[in-house]
Amino acid sequence: MSRQVETGAHVFDSFPVFESDGFTKKSGLHDADFSVVVLVNGFAASVPVSITEVGATGDYRCSFTPLSNGLYQLQISVAYNKEVWGESYDASALSHIKDQLDKIDLAPTLGPSVVTSGSLMDRMLNMDAGKSYNQATDSLQGLRNRMG
Repeated sequence: MSRQVETGAHVFDSFPVFESDGFTKKSGLHDADFSVVVLVNGFAASVPVSITEVGATGDYRCSFTPLSNGLYQLQISVAYNKEVWGESYDASALSHIKDQLDKIDLAPTLGPSVVTSGSLMDRMLNMDAGKSYNQATDSLQGLRNRMG
């Protein structure tokens, strides 16, 4: 499964490099020790990828910026141990989704009067006879009233 990222925003990921024992991490590698292939929608693309070590831990951080929508597949070959690390990223303009999530998150904290009339939040929070939400049958309060 690919990770959702926003087009035009920096993408950061990390991966370990291990010694031949498969347990001890290898520190001290540089950009020249890695070979990077980037595929966009299945085709090789020239996308700059930066690789740096996180401290002296043997964990490495890669970063790039997707400039267009699409499926980005990153494959990093490590010359030291001949291993390949890879990840997939689905780049799209996510800002409109974030705006919608903010509305869902903020509405309950601001109160029922703030939500858009007719919306799901309105039907759930403003229980009256004019809404499709039925307080008598569709709420915990309705269940409590029926039980006595």
